[in-house]
Amino acid sequence: MAQAVRPISLDDLRTPSRAAELVSDSQYDAYRDVQRAYAQQETANPNDSALVIAQCQFIESFTDNDDLTWDDDAQTDFQACKKQLEDRFHGDPEASLYVAEHRYGKPVLDFAIPLLPASEHWTVQQRMRLHGVLSGAYTATHQSDLAGQEALTSVRLDPGSAQLTAALRYLCDAGRRSEAESLLAKAPLPTSAWIEEQRVRFAADSLSPATALAELQRADSAGQKTDPWIAARIYLRAGMNAKAADALSKVKIKPAYQTVAQYQLRVDVAAVQKDGNAASAAFHDWFSKTGITAPLLSAYGMLLAHDPLQLFAPTLAPFALAMFAMLVFLACLPGVIAFPAHYRGIVRARLNKPLQPLFAPIGLRHMWLALGAFLVVSTLVPMLGSGSALQSLGANRPLSPGEEATALAIQLAMLAGGALFLIPAARHLSWRAWLGDRGWKVALITVVAWSLLKVLVVWAATHTGHLGETLRGTPHDQRVAALAVAASHLGGAAFAMLIVAVLVPIYEELVFRCFILGGLSRHLSFGWANTWQALLFALIHFDLPHFAFYFLLGLFGGWLVRRTRGLAASIALHAANNAIACAAILLSG
Repeated sequence: MAQAVRPISLDDLRTPSRAAELVSDSQYDAYRDVQRAYAQQETANPNDSALVIAQCQFIESFTDNDDLTWDDDAQTDFQACKKQLEDRFHGDPEASLYVAEHRYGKPVLDFAIPLLPASEHWTVQQRMRLHGVLSGAYTATHQSDLAGQEALTSVRLDPGSAQLTAALRYLCDAGRRSEAESLLAKAPLPTSAWIEEQRVRFAADSLSPATALAELQRADSAGQKTDPWIAARIYLRAGMNAKAADALSKVKIKPAYQTVAQYQLRVDVAAVQKDGNAASAAFHDWFSKTGITAPLLSAYGMLLAHDPLQLFAPTLAPFALAMFAMLVFLACLPGVIAFPAHYRGIVRARLNKPLQPLFAPIGLRHMWLALGAFLVVSTLVPMLGSGSALQSLGANRPLSPGEEATALAIQLAMLAGGALFLIPAARHLSWRAWLGDRGWKVALITVVAWSLLKVLVVWAATHTGHLGETLRGTPHDQRVAALAVAASHLGGAAFAMLIVAVLVPIYEELVFRCFILGGLSRHLSFGWANTWQALLFALIHFDLPHFAFYFLLGLFGGWLVRRTRGLAASIALHAANNAIACAAILLSG
């Protein structure tokens, strides 16, 4: 028998919105029919929690549909359905999980935490879901450590948990990167290509090149295509340059819509392939989008390191000129301090207020030379030689063996390059200027007290579980840690100590406590000279959270120079500080 057709007026047909409401009203009638059927079956099966969960899921499918005129009614029904689940089936795992999964923020914690004792008797899948819910709730309430711990528990219960990426991030933040890599290797591939791409992206950003490559290849073997930008970055870090270039050839995004990171990747791949045309195109696309920037010049320097002849490429001439201008600016920058200091020295001389310089052979020209050389070498050497190593350090990614060798070579080249400028002037220092001739007792007490305080801080961080954050909490800390680990891998712990705790302190003490402090002390009072060199010392570390620490280290170093009339005590303070940090980094793994 044919169903009777509801009459529809001509006015309704002429007004599309009213015609749409008729459809919505018909859907609402059908929705109410299904609701009544659920109610009848639930009366007949009062202990069937799965039936009530199914009803809630049915209602939920209509709650976010803005095309319906009765979506508010569906929202009310949904809240009532969840309340029924909570009241009637409080001890039922599936009902409790459904309610917990549909709460947000702190209410989730208030509801889900009391479920933990009873969850010991749940199935593995149910426990995995509960810990996943808790992880999401802790994330929403900005309790990242607890969120990571719950995510890790969820993944350990089921390696296929949706919390895998959160667990990996937690392990990496805690300095347990090898554990994260093992966890990812054991996890099954998700059925969702989007979830797998998130895993590959995380591996590319935070895990070793070998792990990222293995995950990319696993996804490819399962037929899950990865974003070509991510694939190119992984291939490049793994040394598979031809594959990286092939991946970039599949990019469909127009240059005008690409990001700085994507321009950088294009340049990196072109550089290792020595493809001048591709590099030139990438540079000009980048320049048209951002103008001359420090990252662009850094990429240009990296291109020159791979292909020096690009320095003479006419199309890249603007970048060569910009780099030259930047280096000239850095070489002239010490004049900002030197000229006022020289003027102040003239004023003091006219007022008959003579000064006693710390080191007789050292003057403002040596200060200018030392600071200018430090700035130029510290900028030019990484720019020409870093490549992917600098990018990995900046992103706090683990370095590949090749990147470790590059990072170590850059550090040694900076020390050697700076030393070439400093040695001619340093040769004029007497042995007394190096060793000092008084105040060694006070100096020894100062070095020991500073070292004990540093050890106490490391000990406290270890016992409170914050050692990783203390040692790698800032970009500067991460670079130091990466350098220490790289030196240890390539030459052992003694080699790492030699670089971090011997060569670096000697070089920096020569620059700041010998030449800058010594040069300024000829024209300024010791208090002002010491303050300026300590300020510069803190600034060059580019570590705002620890600015006060480096400033105090610089002040104490300058005070020791004056107290002992030599550099050895200041070098010992700096070396002890770096040795403790290096030992903690290596021991923490």
